[in-house]
Amino acid sequence: EPEIRRAEMPGVPEKVALNPTPELLRQTGDLLSKFLAAGGPDERLALIATPEEHAVDVAEFFEPGPPVVSSLAYANATPQSLPGGMLVPLFQVVTDRCRGGALLRLAPQEDGRLLLDWPLFAETHGRRLAGFIEKRPDDPAWFHVGMRRSHALDLPAEFRGRHFGFDLQGGADGSVRCVAVAARETPLGRFFERETEWGVVYLARVLLQHRLDETAGRVIVILDCEGASTGASKAGPGQ
Repeated sequence: EPEIRRAEMPGVPEKVALNPTPELLRQTGDLLSKFLAAGGPDERLALIATPEEHAVDVAEFFEPGPPVVSSLAYANATPQSLPGGMLVPLFQVVTDRCRGGALLRLAPQEDGRLLLDWPLFAETHGRRLAGFIEKRPDDPAWFHVGMRRSHALDLPAEFRGRHFGFDLQGGADGSVRCVAVAARETPLGRFFERETEWGVVYLARVLLQHRLDETAGRVIVILDCEGASTGASKAGPGQ
C-alpha cells in the first residue's frame, strides 16, 4: 500500500464563521452577478479567492459565454469543514448549463472581504466528479465533495472491516454520488476516525483513485484529505 502524502492546507480561510442569513444570500447573489457580468478577465478574477491559481480554468469556463442563472438558494445541508469543524453555508446555483445545481460557497478573507470560492463552483457546475466516476481513470484526482460516514453495505463485510466508508456528493441535487473508502490502519484512516461523526455532513477536498480489490472488486479509494494532520510522508500518489 503506497504512503499517503500530506496535502497542502486549504486555500479558503476557515477562521471566519459565516451564518446562513438572508443578508448573506443577498451578498452572494450580488457577487455572483458581478462575476458573471464582468467586462474582462481581470475584473472577474478580482472577485474570486486565489485568482492566480484559477485564471486558466476561469477563462475556459467562460469561452462559450457566461451561464444564465435561474435560481440561487441555500443548499439543503450546511456542512462542517473538514478539517476544522466550522459550519460552511452552501448555495445551490441553477443555470442553463447545470440544471441540477452547482454548489457555491464564499471565501472570507483576512481583510474582511468576501470572495467567491471558484474550485467548488467550477467542479460541481461541470459535474467533474461524475466524469471521474464514469470514466474510471487510472490516475488519482482531487475533488471538492460533501461527505458523510456510510456503512457501505454493498461492499463485502471483510472489506468493510478494514475500511471506513463515506458517501460522497459532487453536486447540489444528489445526482452525482458515490461511495468511497479509506483504509482504517493508515494515518488518513485514523484522521477520519478522530475527526468525523456519524450523521454529520462535511465539506472536504479529497484525493480519489479507482482501484481493483481482490475482495471488493472495483472501489474508489480516498488517498488524502486536504489539510488533514496525518503525519504522513509527502511521497505517494498524486505527488
